Amino acid sequence: MSKYIINAYCKNLAGIFAQMVYYGVIKKEDAQCFRVNTSITDGFFILAAAAVLLALLNTFVLKAVRQYDRDKDQQEYESTATATTTAIPRPGTKFTTALPSHFIL
Repeated sequence: MSKYIINAYCKNLAGIFAQMVYYGVIKKEDAQCFRVNTSITDGFFILAAAAVLLALLNTFVLKAVRQYDRDKDQQEYESTATATTTAIPRPGTKFTTALPSHFIL
């Protein structure tokens, strides 16, 4: 039984553990509360740093893919827009030095 979970009741369970040993339900070495001391080791920090770097790399790659798609769509739009439009012909203009007769005084 974990001492961490039921620390306050561990002393009260000594009688129950003794009876369980007496009737052969559990072995004598198992008739006790145990405590596990845990700690965060260096591996956790390495794993956390790797997760943060992976998230940043994922963000960078996704933004690069979106930009690539936008550029590709823009390039396709420009190529189809120039292929389908026709140039408006310029009006024929003639520059002459002669003035029309109604301008002559």
